Amino acid sequence: MEEFRVNRKQTSKKRIVITIIFALLCTSVGSAGTYMLLKGGEEKVVKGTTAIEGELIIEDIAYDKVREISKHFGYEDVQDFDYTEDDTYEFLKNQDDDIWLETTGKKFGKYLFGKEYNIHLFGYFMLGYDLKNIKKEDFYFDEKSKILHIKVPALELAYIPMFDKSYFDSFVGLFRKEYTESYRKLIYEDAINQGIQAILDDESKVLEGYKSTNDSLKETLFNKPELKKYVKDIVFEKSVQESTIRVEKTREAVLGEKRN
Repeated sequence: MEEFRVNRKQTSKKRIVITIIFALLCTSVGSAGTYMLLKGGEEKVVKGTTAIEGELIIEDIAYDKVREISKHFGYEDVQDFDYTEDDTYEFLKNQDDDIWLETTGKKFGKYLFGKEYNIHLFGYFMLGYDLKNIKKEDFYFDEKSKILHIKVPALELAYIPMFDKSYFDSFVGLFRKEYTESYRKLIYEDAINQGIQAILDDESKVLEGYKSTNDSLKETLFNKPELKKYVKDIVFEKSVQESTIRVEKTREAVLGEKRN
């Protein structure tokens, strides 16, 4: 029994030594493995910040294609507008009251002191977008729905007076001065402003122009194979800014094109 006990103690000692050695080995291997894992993790963090070669950013592609277009006007029409003013009454109202004005003045006022004009104005107008200042932040592509969202600028109205088709008809009384050329120019400018305001007041025309511009711009972008391949639909987000107005001499000037 004693011998058995001695051998058992020796066996226990051996087991303890082996266990300690095994633990030390595991600790060494574990430490080395942990060091390698941390080192590898550091490398992954660095690599994660590097752009993936060949990755497609739809927003960037759309931005480049829109900038190529620069200006897009999807609605064009001709406006026929009458602008009339008669200052006979205003002139007579400011004169001193006397018997002559009360009788003859009112009866023959137009022929003696009358002054009126009528402008028949033809104008060519266009509705669309000036896209040259659009930003990358104005584009968002939904990967799930494959819908491209574009925040478009304020709708622009470009007006081109057609003076060759317009005319200025006036009547000047015997005791009034004829219209000067400089004053005629001011009257035309006022008529143009009135014509533009008439367009803006026509909500149905503005909405039609907005829809037509968006539809044609969408069609233009879908003709770009780089977008058509990845984008299912394009949605335009309306700007909260007011529409801008430009008056130009020619259609080419509106589009920024040069005549040959």
